[in-house]
Amino acid sequence: MGPSIDRRCNSRFNTLHDDVKDVGPTALICFCCARVMPYMPKVCKTGRPIDYVQLFSSKRLFGLQEKDVREIFSVETYSEKYLYKDVSDASIRNVRHGFLNDWTLCVDDIEVLCCTEDMKCTRCVPPYDDPCDLCRVPMCSDCMPEVKRKHMPGITHYFCCFCEISLSYCENM
Repeated sequence: MGPSIDRRCNSRFNTLHDDVKDVGPTALICFCCARVMPYMPKVCKTGRPIDYVQLFSSKRLFGLQEKDVREIFSVETYSEKYLYKDVSDASIRNVRHGFLNDWTLCVDDIEVLCCTEDMKCTRCVPPYDDPCDLCRVPMCSDCMPEVKRKHMPGITHYFCCFCEISLSYCENM
């Protein structure tokens, strides 16, 4: 807080941002694109840059068909498109694949590339290795309509940037 905020403003800020069931103002990481966005559940109910959504709809990841899940979210698709594009050596591919271990979730025998950091569930417990129909994940307002349209350039673009940054130091591996 800056010097222009007096006690009344400070009191009002604290009233607006009091923790509600351990969910006060925070930053959430989008499940799809891994961007960090501010999240203030008590202040606004609509128009948030990020919000929690059900992971499964009709017992499928976001209600998508298996082929759509593979095309949009699978580690295999991502790896072939970005991670392995310049490498044919299997040992280097395995090393690079290892970098994604913290960014994957197994859903219906598909290794899904995602960010599970802010997942929450009333039934499951972290690390959410076996997600259920009650699991909720944060999704940003940019990714939400793209997933509904079954078109997700965001995950490819943002994880491509992540890949380029992460692998830039190990090009000679």
